[in-house]
This record gives sequence, C-alpha cells and structure tokens, in this order.
Amino acid sequence: MLSESTIPGAAASLTWTVTTQQVVALIGRKWVIPVLRELASGTKRHFQMQYAIKGVTAKVLTDTLRFLERDGVVERVLHDEGRGSKSVAYRLTDMGRSLAEPLTALYRWGREHLEEVHQVQADTDARWTSAEDHPSTRAPAEEPKNPLK
Repeated sequence: MLSESTIPGAAASLTWTVTTQQVVALIGRKWVIPVLRELASGTKRHFQMQYAIKGVTAKVLTDTLRFLERDGVVERVLHDEGRGSKSVAYRLTDMGRSLAEPLTALYRWGREHLEEVHQVQADTDARWTSAEDHPSTRAPAEEPKNPLK
C-alpha cells in the first residue's frame, strides 16, 4: 500500500509521476522481464536465453538486449568456455540486479491481487452488457457555469 511517506506532495508529484512512468516504460517492453529473470541466475549466452525464453525470436532478443545494454541494465562480457573458444555473453549490471526487489514486489502483488482484478473485470463487463450502465451511454456531465460571464 502506498503510504504518505512514499507519495510526494504536490510540489514533487510531477517528478514522481514522470519518473515512475519512465521506469515502467523501461521494464514494460514485451521481453524485458523474461530477459531480466533469465539473467538473474547468472551470465548467459544468446542461444541459452533464446532457448529458455519461449516464443522470443533471435532478432527480438538481440534488440531487447541492446535496449537493456544502452540503458545500463545489461552488459556484454567475453565468455570463455575453457576450450579455446570465446564468445559474447550477457549479464546484469549492478543497476540491473537492483531491479530484483521491485520486480519481486510486482510479482507478489500480482499473485495476491490478479485473481481479484480478473473477477472485478468480469463483473464490470457483465454489468456493462446492459446499455444503460455502459460508460459510452451515460449522459454527458453538465458543463459548469462560468461565473465570469
């Protein structure tokens, strides 16, 4: 639950909103969270991530890794298998690892509340099947009177 200590006053509310929206935009891209989850267990090569993250194409995975590298969340490293061959691998930076706690909090929230969210959505959809209760059929709000006229 958001407390007064976590929500800024009016002076900082725009900064809070913009910052939060930018973070959500960073982690909200389709394949970012699966990549972060996969790299949380350690350094991985591209093919290992593509195998582990079902449904992601090689190109989209590459684009996602580049996006995260540009933001400083992921870094490319030289992977040495000890057999003379070296290849590129990926790992989380310190900043990337610091996302573990907020992502875990989002996961916990989802486990605790998504069933309830889905039930409320179903209830609302059922209510909205009657034309008189759907938002698009409600009477427009009355225009406020302008006291300056």
